[in-house]
Amino acid sequence: MNSRFARGMFGLVVLALGLWAASTIAGPSSTDAKAVPKVVRDGMNQFKNGAAAGLRALLKGGAAPDETDHPAATATLTAAEKAYGSYEGFDVVQIEDLSPRSRVAYLAINYGKGAAFAKFVLYHGRAGWVVSRIQAAADPDEVLPRRWARP
Repeated sequence: MNSRFARGMFGLVVLALGLWAASTIAGPSSTDAKAVPKVVRDGMNQFKNGAAAGLRALLKGGAAPDETDHPAATATLTAAEKAYGSYEGFDVVQIEDLSPRSRVAYLAINYGKGAAFAKFVLYHGRAGWVVSRIQAAADPDEVLPRRWARP
């Protein structure tokens, strides 16, 4: 009976260590809109003036500051606007700090009749946070991490 108890306790300790390791490897994360850097909030507010205006605002100050530098995201978000109607706002899916100066923000971009999903890679330089890469898709599985994949 004592050996069963010891095996059970060992299993619980291994499980607890595994859960702790998984949470620390992934880094801090949040679904709080306050954790979204100002450049993203400002850019998303500009989507009410159209996808091109939103993308220009998002990319301002970054290494590729023009929507033509991100043709796939531009095409996806322009198509979403045409298919789903007017921009209504965004929801934070998840924000992950990869390092003190690198962050990834996953957002649902809400329109009148549907949503597009986006991944923003952000970098904190001397001028503050800038968007260095955008990936967008109508299908969330195309931009969300595989670890979130639905069965």
